[in-house]
Amino acid sequence: MQVASAAGVARREWRFWIWAAGALVSAVSLISLIQHAFDVGMTPLFAEALAFYRALTHPLFDLALFWLPFRLAGSVKDLLLTMFLTWAIQMRYFWSLPRDEIRAHLLRVSAVYRVVGLAGAFAIIYLPGKLLLGTNMLSEGLGAMHPYMQVALFLVVFIAPAVGAWSAVLVARPDIAILARQGAIFYIYNLAIMCGVAALVFALNYQAS
Repeated sequence: MQVASAAGVARREWRFWIWAAGALVSAVSLISLIQHAFDVGMTPLFAEALAFYRALTHPLFDLALFWLPFRLAGSVKDLLLTMFLTWAIQMRYFWSLPRDEIRAHLLRVSAVYRVVGLAGAFAIIYLPGKLLLGTNMLSEGLGAMHPYMQVALFLVVFIAPAVGAWSAVLVARPDIAILARQGAIFYIYNLAIMCGVAALVFALNYQAS
């Protein structure tokens, strides 16, 4: 019993540190996204940290998306990474559920809404610029987008998947709606932590500048 208890404590600690590392990387990707999209000036310390993060993560997207006829802008890469990390946060909750059937159903619903959110994000970025300006903002960057379009983009990327997945589960499987609601709350809680860390970094950056 003591061995099992010790193993359970070690597993919980390991999950906590994985969650903490994921939250930190998610916050950094969100900071980089905001800095790219809104061209926020950064002090040398924060600028060097962001440069290191981008040098570490952005080449991975170039490698994975080499087949595209254009190269994605840095802000779009930050957006994609933030989407994947927030998805991983929600998946972590669903994987912790005990019953395989419920877990599989929630994972499927969440995956569908994440794909829809990804397609919607690309449509919001690509179509207005291509139709109205004749430019590809996937390669030009999010800074060229109208502020209202940026707000719509962030809502599609970060809020809609959680609300949509919960709503779909509520309609299809009302018996497990409470689990989906808890997953949505867990996701939004982690998103709030990311935004809080980003706000703190920008506040420190403003004071240091």
